[in-house]
Amino acid sequence: MDPIATLLTIAQIGVTVAGFASLASVVGQTRTSTDPQVNAIRLRGLLNISLATMLLALVAVLLLAVPALGSWAWRGASIVGLLCAVPIGWGALKRDRPRRALPGYNKPVARTNYAILVAVCFALAFNGAGLAAPYEMPVFLATLILMLVGCSTLFILVVVSLLETAVDSRPRSEE
Repeated sequence: MDPIATLLTIAQIGVTVAGFASLASVVGQTRTSTDPQVNAIRLRGLLNISLATMLLALVAVLLLAVPALGSWAWRGASIVGLLCAVPIGWGALKRDRPRRALPGYNKPVARTNYAILVAVCFALAFNGAGLAAPYEMPVFLATLILMLVGCSTLFILVVVSLLETAVDSRPRSEE
C-alpha cells in the first residue's frame, strides 16, 4: 500500500474516532456513576490524541510530497510529533492528577495510556534521531497506530461510562 494512502487512512480513522466520541458525549445520559470531570478529561484526551494523530499523519503526507526530503520526511514528521506529544502529555498528566480520586476513574487504563504515551514519545524520538534508519516508515506508522490504540481505550471508557446508569443510593421503601 502506498504510504500516503496509509497515512490518509490513519488520519480519517482519527477524525472518525473523535466524531464518534463527540456524538457519544452529546447523546449519552447525564446521570452516571462516573464523575462528569472524569468523563470530561477522557473526552478531552480522546479529542487531543485523535486530532494529533490526524495532524501528524497530514504532516507526514506534506513532507512526503517534497521528493528532495527522502527519508528525512519520516524523521521530520517524527520530530514534529515529538515536539507536540511531550507538552500534550505533560498537560494531560497535570489535568489528570486532581481527578484520580473521583468516582469512575480507572487507574489501570490510565496507566496503560500513559505507558502508550511514553512508548509513542520514545518511538518518535528514536525515529527522529535517525536510529531507525532502514525502518523509518514502519516505526512512524506503528507510532500512529499506537496513538489510535490510546484513542480506542479512551473511547471505550467514555462510551461505557455514558451508557451506564448511576447506582441509586436511596434505600428502597418496602411496599
